[in-house]
Amino acid sequence: MNYYNTHTHQYSARENEVSIVNCKLPESLDEIVIFPPYCSFGIHPWFINNIEIQLQQLESVLQLPETTALGEVGLDKLSHTSLDIQKQVFRRQIELSETYKKPLIIHCVKAWSELLAMKKEINPQMKWIVHGFRGNADLAKQLIQHDIRLSFGFRFNPKAVLQAWPHFLLAETDDKDIDIQMVYHQLYKSLQLEKEVFMLQLTENNKDIFCFR
Repeated sequence: MNYYNTHTHQYSARENEVSIVNCKLPESLDEIVIFPPYCSFGIHPWFINNIEIQLQQLESVLQLPETTALGEVGLDKLSHTSLDIQKQVFRRQIELSETYKKPLIIHCVKAWSELLAMKKEINPQMKWIVHGFRGNADLAKQLIQHDIRLSFGFRFNPKAVLQAWPHFLLAETDDKDIDIQMVYHQLYKSLQLEKEVFMLQLTENNKDIFCFR
């Protein structure tokens, strides 16, 4: 049985792990670095610069067979980029997500109302996943009510995990140099579940969202 790592910056060659590696958007396709078999690309709200060029680059890499998701994308009120520009870039990436049938892996900091407003307005068909979720149970419930999945890392709010279980819960290591099996262990112990029950459900959750070959 496989362990699914929804969002990681660390490539793993372990046979029993299925990871979506977050890759850097290249300045040109000649400089692209891909970690097969599955990766994601996106314009992060911290790294918005030449928007039209970035969007062209993103559209190119979204057509690669290894690109399983679009992300990280989203909204961050701590970014030096204005929230209005972030919204514009996020909206354009939502459009690409819909066009190329790629689920969104979302980075959101202190902009939950704005995120939910855009979700309600656009009503996308592709799944949205908030990665590295550390919020409380009330916020988790609100996001789930808007059909948004939650991906949890090593640190999490147990009550939020309970809200996400069973169908809205995913697991990740993000940029931490840790094993996804450790994250699984923390999560299924928090839920007081047997390991096999938890792993079967996360397999189902991931396959429901991502097109794994």
